[in-house]
Amino acid sequence: IKRGSRRDGNFWGPAGSEGPCGASNEVYVDGVEVATLVFMEYYCRTDKTLDPLTNRGVDVGWGFERLAAMLQGVSSVFETDLFSSIIAEISEDVPVVTKRVLADHLRGIVFLISDGVRPSNKEAGYVLRRLMRRAIFHVNKYGVNYNAVFESIFREYGKFYKELGKEPVLAEFSAEKEKFEKTLNMGEKEIVRLDHIDAEAAFKIASSYGVPYELIKEIGGGKAADLKREDFETLMGRHREVSR
Repeated sequence: IKRGSRRDGNFWGPAGSEGPCGASNEVYVDGVEVATLVFMEYYCRTDKTLDPLTNRGVDVGWGFERLAAMLQGVSSVFETDLFSSIIAEISEDVPVVTKRVLADHLRGIVFLISDGVRPSNKEAGYVLRRLMRRAIFHVNKYGVNYNAVFESIFREYGKFYKELGKEPVLAEFSAEKEKFEKTLNMGEKEIVRLDHIDAEAAFKIASSYGVPYELIKEIGGGKAADLKREDFETLMGRHREVSR
């Protein structure tokens, strides 16, 4: 790749609008990707031009959960003992994909809140709120006993992470659940009413009812097939700028 040229082939980065990047290569063991090697050779500028780095190196990203899947001889991280006990607390009537979403999201919620993050409309708080609201949607839809799932997470991970706090997690989740439920039904009705959901329609639903992008895609189904995250995020970004 020459200076100023566009990336092609297997390429990683940058992590943000600019930064180090380079050609990448994945490492697979029995069909499971366990690591990514990134050959950091360039600095990508905001205009996407690439400048050679003076100090080059190889960045190796090993995935702990993927390594666990390899060592335990399973084909998915959700089949490892990191998730199995959590998923076991969710009713068998719940679809497998939804079980995995709930196990992943509720575990993430526990760690974020225990680290001091609180639901909000910016930065880490925005990520937490999106996780919580998607989990709340599925909890309500399938009648999941989320307290039992949280208890499983505390039981499995509390032995190693002493900072996990049960009371603040349950209090924050319950408060967000109560708040979101007031507008969720209206948001669902609006999604059902529409014949087609593009970025503008999705933005209006998100800003009016607090329904996150992931849920709009899920509930909208075929009507939201053409909805792209980048278009949605562009409108949300403009909205935040105006708000500031």
